Amino acid sequence: IGSMHTAQAVATASCFAALVASVRYFGSMFEGASALCFGLDGALLCACGLLLGAGRRPELKGFLLSRGWHTIAIMFFDTVRGCSQPGGTTGNTAHAAGFVAGFAYILARLPRLGGRPVPTMPCIVRSGSLWTEGECVALFSPVYRAPVEQVQFAAGGVLATGVVAALVNAFLVRRAVHPSADGYSIFIRSPFRRAR
Repeated sequence: IGSMHTAQAVATASCFAALVASVRYFGSMFEGASALCFGLDGALLCACGLLLGAGRRPELKGFLLSRGWHTIAIMFFDTVRGCSQPGGTTGNTAHAAGFVAGFAYILARLPRLGGRPVPTMPCIVRSGSLWTEGECVALFSPVYRAPVEQVQFAAGGVLATGVVAALVNAFLVRRAVHPSADGYSIFIRSPFRRAR
């Protein structure tokens, strides 16, 4: 996907993970670079899934299965570890959000893969009351294909939903939380500020 898209996927996954984790664990600090690694896993699996879905790289199936099961196992054990602690951890939410963000970034941007555009295939697309031929992307198999615009809109919607949820949580739901706890609640008055 190139160094620029890799950097953008990393930034997207890190920011999205921190924002989404703040919804449940408001005021907690972001826990390291592990969410970034999960974001790169999501981006890698999505990129491989797009190539495999278009039938361009059938040799990726073995890699995709082994890496996919590895990621599922790590997330499963991470969730079990988090659930065994009272209240879980910020990491559980951040890891899952990082993975989702990396996956969604690739679908939203559809960067060049291996120096070539994302492979598409013709498909029938509904345009108003008419059916026309359009371009679709397939994920993991040609069976799972959808129009390019629809896929990009859905992926962008996932990313936007996480950001909006974090902002609503910070500015509306948690307004009464002291500003020093999170750095977001700017609409409340600090009890340490002197009245004039």
